[in-house]
Amino acid sequence: MLRTLTLCSFALPLLSGAARAQTSWTVDDNGPADFATIAAAVGSALVHDGDVLLVEPGSYGAFTTSKDLAIVGNEGGAKPSVSGESHVDNVDSFTLAGLDLFELRVLGAAGRVAIEDCEIGHESKVGSGAYETFVIEDCAEVVVSNALLQGKIGDETTYVESPGVNIRNSHVAVVNCEIHGGEGADAFLTGLPGEAGVDIEDGSLVVIAACSITGGSGGSGVKICSSFGASAIRVSDSALWVKGKASHVLDSGENCPPGDNYAISGSAADVVASGVTLENPPFSPALTIGGSLSQPSPPEPFLTVTGEPAPPGPRRLNLYGPAGSVALVLVSLQPLYATLPKIQGGPLWLDPAGQILSLQVPLTGQSMSVNVLFPLPATGDFAGFTAWLQGFLPAGGSKWLAMNPGSIVLRF
Repeated sequence: MLRTLTLCSFALPLLSGAARAQTSWTVDDNGPADFATIAAAVGSALVHDGDVLLVEPGSYGAFTTSKDLAIVGNEGGAKPSVSGESHVDNVDSFTLAGLDLFELRVLGAAGRVAIEDCEIGHESKVGSGAYETFVIEDCAEVVVSNALLQGKIGDETTYVESPGVNIRNSHVAVVNCEIHGGEGADAFLTGLPGEAGVDIEDGSLVVIAACSITGGSGGSGVKICSSFGASAIRVSDSALWVKGKASHVLDSGENCPPGDNYAISGSAADVVASGVTLENPPFSPALTIGGSLSQPSPPEPFLTVTGEPAPPGPRRLNLYGPAGSVALVLVSLQPLYATLPKIQGGPLWLDPAGQILSLQVPLTGQSMSVNVLFPLPATGDFAGFTAWLQGFLPAGGSKWLAMNPGSIVLRF
């Protein structure tokens, strides 16, 4: 089923007002541009909170910033490549879209951080030897979508294996991503263990939707083979929703000697696993110690946002859920994180008071999406602005079952 709506007819008046309060700056490593590097741009006294950096394809060094910025890559070519370890520290709102980053740390974000269509990490030993590739820590709201996240693999001399992403004391949604934990090195007497695709701890609340995730396999040793593969997801002292369909697979890395680890492991965690394929063995026995585990039937609904990220688009909203049910979809320019008693299946991620569009969409099933097209503005003048989407299904007793959030980051 295909429905076509014109998002820009609702959003452009609001975007035009916001555009007057921000400035766009160009970044190109071989010019001409306002800045030759991202580091120079974020460090410039000319660049203020709310500004947008438009980054052309090229090779750039790492950056560190505490400014509230949007850094977006040109959709028309290869992703700008950012080497080293970049830091986004103590910001309120921040956007990264269309970049290829070797390492990234997002620390202490008080508001919403959007990371869309990025590649973070590589299937190789990269960086300075740190044990982490992508870290989200002490953050109020982070949404990562349409991304490829890859942990570092080890080598015969250096233990640098890392998860695809580490999440600590943060509220995070991970949507429509491919995630791989680092492979254990063939090293030392026994070999080194692999790392989880996603490592969640310290009171985090995480929603993972429409993602395929693998843990890294254990390596072999010089003398014997005695190492462990990692779970696809390792979660401790946190709450986790995993949603999707059968083609979304959570697969652990292989132990050495051969044998699979658990798809989801951990302890003191509240876990909901819904619709996805969990390779056997699915859950570690310790997972529910101090926590809980449920597998809803029918599976919980979810959404993804795909399509072209730059004008003329369009972006495509894909909605999955029980056939015949009707989803209420809200679109807003204002983010919001809230856990409410009448909303089940995850938190509220957008502000209904900032709503610019609502629609009702009949769903066709958990495996077959119903699609809504969102044509984009005709030009790239609004690059860096983000619209948020979330769907809800009636759950009886005035309660609603929440889908995961989705984002539309405008590019150029």
